[in-house]
Amino acid sequence: MRLIIFIFLVSFKLNSQILKDPIAKTWILEGLNKSYNFQFAEAEEIYNKIKAKYPTNPAYSTLMQMMLYTQYAPVKDNSKAKLQYLSHLNKAVELSEKMIDKNENDTEGIFFMLSSLGSLAAWQADNDEIMKAVNTARKSFSFMKKGMKLTNVQSDFLFTTGLYNYYIEQYPEDHPIVKPFMIFFSDGNKKLGLQQMENCSNRAIFTHVEAAYYSAYIYLKNESRSDKALVFINNLTEKYPNNLLFETRKAECLVNLGKYETAKPLVENLMKTQGKIYPLAGLVFQGIIEEKQSKNDIQAAIFYKKALKIPVDVRFTQDYIAIAYLGLGRIALREKNKKLAKQYFEKSIELSEYQSTDNEAKRLLKNI
Repeated sequence: MRLIIFIFLVSFKLNSQILKDPIAKTWILEGLNKSYNFQFAEAEEIYNKIKAKYPTNPAYSTLMQMMLYTQYAPVKDNSKAKLQYLSHLNKAVELSEKMIDKNENDTEGIFFMLSSLGSLAAWQADNDEIMKAVNTARKSFSFMKKGMKLTNVQSDFLFTTGLYNYYIEQYPEDHPIVKPFMIFFSDGNKKLGLQQMENCSNRAIFTHVEAAYYSAYIYLKNESRSDKALVFINNLTEKYPNNLLFETRKAECLVNLGKYETAKPLVENLMKTQGKIYPLAGLVFQGIIEEKQSKNDIQAAIFYKKALKIPVDVRFTQDYIAIAYLGLGRIALREKNKKLAKQYFEKSIELSEYQSTDNEAKRLLKNI
């Protein structure tokens, strides 16, 4: 899942090519639903139909790079998938440029380019190339501004517009290094951005799933409102029961809200899942359940430490790792080991981008 990954799917009324084709639009929706439900082989079969019918359109490459990013998360750790992902991403940029070269007002080409640049910026950020990500985002801004003017015409534009309004304010708060470069962008409005994404989740045709997911993500990460996040996530997990990302967020919401019994089956499933990211999250959630419901610090510490031993790029799990360190800090504090607790809290603060985790760690550290 990315910040700007489905903008090209908007049903354009002008200069549209592939999306004037009702069969192609049906394939896109079917493929997306399969991909959202983690049925990747079925999704790829559908995407291949799009490639065969529209070989010079960026749709196929864009859909494929997005699917690979989700399927192999973190894709950077899988050498074969990484090469495929970058190949599709570069191809999408190339084909989008050709469309724009032929007609600079080609709406579909512009938005395929916006999607590609959004994915490129996300890739650069994932690889700690923050300044490259900022420059790529700046390059895409001219396309973004056009979408902002079309929200009343097409609800799907509310997704990218809402994300922009929220993150253009939030991202510099999380990454102060980029603040001097924000002069190149228009100001945003976090409250308005959240409202636009919520409206999008209720009204849009193609981007309602992304809008719902990112609304939940923001309420969890930045707004510390697990209750609000759970409303969005419940709808997604009902429709896409195989989606491990959605399941992880639901388990997180439930644990945060103290709904431990409801969370337990989800947490157990995450711990049994293949891979690294989802089992790591499951172990952290189980640690919280042991610590806060069962009041078993010994078992809780075992789960927290087991999560920390999983070798995965911290960029993709840093918030869960920060939660584990916070839990270990609380346990050390109860054991009267202030020195160790201080070390754990400091590590949690270093890693966390969750407002609630950061606030708790700082409060506990201050009182040592």
